[in-house]
Amino acid sequence: NNLVLCSGCKGEVIAVGVDVKWWKDGDCICPNFALEHICGDLMEEIKASALSGDTDGVLRKYINVPAYA
Repeated sequence: NNLVLCSGCKGEVIAVGVDVKWWKDGDCICPNFALEHICGDLMEEIKASALSGDTDGVLRKYINVPAYA
């Protein structure tokens, strides 16, 4: 399949949702490679959120990620 590769990145916030309070435009970020993994053991259901696994990775100009990731 034609998935975008790579899971590690750093980037810059260019827009935030209306409910996001802790990020702002221009902030430097480094999202977790598994977007739903906040802490603790990496459970099977969390592995599905891994960038460049079953979902597109980060080798692209723009990416949407949850604020908590």
